[in-house]
Amino acid sequence: HFYETYWEKKPLLVKAAEQQRDRLDGFLSLASIREILKGDKLYYGKDLNVTNYQKGPDGVQRRITLDKLPTPDSLQEHVVASDKDVWEHWEKGCTVRLLCPHKHFAPIHALLSMLELEWGCMVGANAYLTPAKSSQGFAPHFDDIEAFCLQLEGRKRWKVYAPLSSGERLPRVSSADYTPADLHDIEPMMD
Repeated sequence: HFYETYWEKKPLLVKAAEQQRDRLDGFLSLASIREILKGDKLYYGKDLNVTNYQKGPDGVQRRITLDKLPTPDSLQEHVVASDKDVWEHWEKGCTVRLLCPHKHFAPIHALLSMLELEWGCMVGANAYLTPAKSSQGFAPHFDDIEAFCLQLEGRKRWKVYAPLSSGERLPRVSSADYTPADLHDIEPMMD
């Protein structure tokens, strides 16, 4: 039913029953992300990003990436992310995105392996951690992949829009970030 009705056709929201909410306890949590950042050497742009969705100097709301970059005279390709710096940004309302959480957390690696067997292709994952009362770390956009969002803790409001043009249906490349003006007067198909 899922493949016939939803796969590459339309979005699907599955809400966990109240008695099943603890089924994913321990899968990935704020505490486990803190452990990963404290114990492993993670690099900005390679292993994680720190972002915020805010007004730029031109007054337009957009995603701002706050990753530290190597200095021009540095031989490093990436800068090591200090957990102190990452958590300071997070406490100020920024989103932390882990780019390859499966490299650091076995349950995610196991889930991806099962999905690869089911679909016969490579599967990747990102993990997003947005602090409470900060509703958005990324600008509206579309991806060139089938995206599955698994909400593990807290609450999040998602707005899902129908493709704005035929070129956005099953795209080969991800979109640039949309601005609020791009989506003005367009109603989401799922909110």
